Amino acid sequence: MDKRKIVIRRARPGDLRSIHRLYESYMFDSHLSKMGSEFVKCYLQAIIGSANCVTLVAEDSGVTGFIMGTCDHGEIKYRLLRNPKIMSEWFRKLLREPSIALKTLALIMYPFLSYVRGVKAELLYISIDPEYRGKKVATVLIDATLEAMRDKKVEDVKVSTLAKNLVVNELLKKRGFVKKRVFRLFGKDMILYTHKLR
Repeated sequence: MDKRKIVIRRARPGDLRSIHRLYESYMFDSHLSKMGSEFVKCYLQAIIGSANCVTLVAEDSGVTGFIMGTCDHGEIKYRLLRNPKIMSEWFRKLLREPSIALKTLALIMYPFLSYVRGVKAELLYISIDPEYRGKKVATVLIDATLEAMRDKKVEDVKVSTLAKNLVVNELLKKRGFVKKRVFRLFGKDMILYTHKLR
């Protein structure tokens, strides 16, 4: 990592604004972004607030990157679907832009498309401010998240990413993730990886 002291720590509720900013600024290709800023904020807040999730931030003079993972993707999906703020935002979007809101229902298929027998843990999102890319911030965030998952007795973890995101695909391979298969989501090729933690 860079000579500057970048601290990796668990996210706190007060980090939501910074995590939201990074998500919206650098994950614009995500379908969730099309649902609107308030929807994304509610979604991220639910993940940060879950005891079953690991959310870490990289901090220099402010939050410069984040990673989110869940130890049980089924539980977090259920939690998100039960969240009244998220559902309210989804219905608002349905009334304003029905095609985008209905396309989001494809997320219901995601657990089937990304299914790996016995693997419940999943890395969900990672975003690094461009000024901090190439300085091993993503590597340290991934490694720290995997360690936190090991501490929670997770044995295997999966992650999917856009096939065209060559930088992330190469990083995952270097961190020991193994390609399982390619699938399509929202009309885009996704690569599914797994990693043994034990």
